[in-house]
Amino acid sequence: MSEHHRSGQPVKHGYVRLPRDWKYSTFQCWVSLGLYEPDWSDRLVIEGDFGELAE
Repeated sequence: MSEHHRSGQPVKHGYVRLPRDWKYSTFQCWVSLGLYEPDWSDRLVIEGDFGELAE
């Protein structure tokens, strides 16, 4: 299975900084449909310790 199928959330897992940077994302499709502005995620500030819990 390829990496883009394994990583459900590439921003969360640190593969990219913004959704638009992930080439497999549907984000650009949503932008082209006018549902999001191209810079929508540029304004997000995400802080905290997120991810799966350690066992």
